[in-house]
Amino acid sequence: MQRVSIGLLFLILLTGQSCIHNRQLKYMQDIDEVAEFFPQKHKYTIRKGDLLYVRVLTLDMAFHEMFEPDTRYRDRVMTNEPGLYIEGYSVNDQGFITLPVLEEIHVAGYTIQEVKAVIQEEVDDLFKDAKVEVKLLNFRVTVLGEVSRPGVYNNYLDHLTIFEAIGRAGNITEYGNRTNVLVMRQGENNTKTMKVDLTSSDIINSEAYFLQPNDVIIVEPNISRPFNLNIPTISLAFSAVSTFLLLLNFFN
Repeated sequence: MQRVSIGLLFLILLTGQSCIHNRQLKYMQDIDEVAEFFPQKHKYTIRKGDLLYVRVLTLDMAFHEMFEPDTRYRDRVMTNEPGLYIEGYSVNDQGFITLPVLEEIHVAGYTIQEVKAVIQEEVDDLFKDAKVEVKLLNFRVTVLGEVSRPGVYNNYLDHLTIFEAIGRAGNITEYGNRTNVLVMRQGENNTKTMKVDLTSSDIINSEAYFLQPNDVIIVEPNISRPFNLNIPTISLAFSAVSTFLLLLNFFN
């Protein structure tokens, strides 16, 4: 009877720990049915030191080639980070970029779409039916801590969510704390920190949901990690106790 009671106690303990552990791995746990959200993007404005890719498509081949190098050369430089810096236009300390023919254009404090509109207006004064493309080349985020692949990840889209960044890092490990993830955001003169809970749908309304260039995500280890690591040990102890009680009953 004593052996059965102790065995049952260990079984309940292990089962309870397993349930708690599985619950800790779920994102946005409070969503049980179909839900609709309208997250707000926090628009990023260009700062000094940013790197922009500017491309002007026009029938004037001489002008076009100033912005568009030989295709073989472009494919080579656009597939590695040093190549991006060769191809891009850096925002100087006064907030300007220097473009062929168009010369200096002030871009600091504007969004990518606003910069595109400014350059488009300058190009329209010179050519008809020209099309301008502008992208931010230095949109990168750093993911550290309890993730499968910590590192720095470049993003070439207009936006990036915290879930997408964590997905690129191979997801949070089973020992990562999803309820207290730190996001560090670098401003021009300061650094802002935010703690977010990825197990709650409130993350979608957080300003940390859409990441900004140079954001750093830090996933701390779960405080229950040592206990989780000892689950095989607990199972072994359970078997040892059962064997001991069996032998004790036999000798008695």
